[in-house]
Amino acid sequence: MADRGKLVAKIDRLLANNTLEARRGGIAMQYLHTQKGQLHNSCHVVAAVLLVSAWFLRAELVVSVVLGATGVLMVALAYCFRSLTVFDDGDRLALRFGPIPLFRKSIAYSDITSVDAGKSSIIDGWGIHYVPGRGWTYNLWGFGCAVVHQGKKVIRIGSDDVENLVSFLNRKISAEGS
Repeated sequence: MADRGKLVAKIDRLLANNTLEARRGGIAMQYLHTQKGQLHNSCHVVAAVLLVSAWFLRAELVVSVVLGATGVLMVALAYCFRSLTVFDDGDRLALRFGPIPLFRKSIAYSDITSVDAGKSSIIDGWGIHYVPGRGWTYNLWGFGCAVVHQGKKVIRIGSDDVENLVSFLNRKISAEGS
């Protein structure tokens, strides 16, 4: 578990330096990509409006506290969904929203049955959520996605690097099957 923590810390340093060549246990990572989102800017605007409203309505204690707490929550969520990093984590693909790494997902390569390039739709939306009949979506911005099949389960991974992600995953699952 300590090694995983060191890896995450190293990835954070590499991302801060905009370095895409990462190493894991002396072995070069085969895939590492970070997509920056735009919706966090809207969250900051909403948070500012809420916090200013809380200040002006401070005479109404309950209203002021609710508005202020909601504003702080919006700022925290903005920093949770500012970027989406997708990287090779040895035997699995790791997804990490950030820079506050509260939301994560990993998918074992051995569980992936096929991968296709696709497009998400408005119904799939952005963020992390489940749509019945369509599966899970992990998306930050835009509509391009890798559609990962795990038998009957479907996971859509949004990316602005779809072709490279799909190519990488297809190489990994064909190597797993060998």
